[in-house]
Amino acid sequence: PTSGQGIGGFELTSPADAVQVEIRNGAGSVVSTQNLGAQPTGMSGFTWSGGAAGTDYTFRVTATASGNKLSTTSLMRDHVNAVSNVGNVLTLQTTKSGPVAYSDVKAVS
Repeated sequence: PTSGQGIGGFELTSPADAVQVEIRNGAGSVVSTQNLGAQPTGMSGFTWSGGAAGTDYTFRVTATASGNKLSTTSLMRDHVNAVSNVGNVLTLQTTKSGPVAYSDVKAVS
């Protein structure tokens, strides 16, 4: 987080009865857990306060429906610094992730 607040997201291919987000520090230790409850199919987001500004954190999302584990896709926010077209592939140059094919982007805001 840049201001002590982290923002993340995830995508579900089917509705979940329970979604849990684990925030991990650079050593991989869980520093916070959020129980988000039931979540619909599609993209959802979350915020987390409590991190130290300038420190990198990761997150892991787990979801279940009727006790069965669901597949989740973690999503992150990044800043686009430049756009290029290399070999007919539209590519975004991002701050944290480097080059990302536009076709891999889920949302733009």
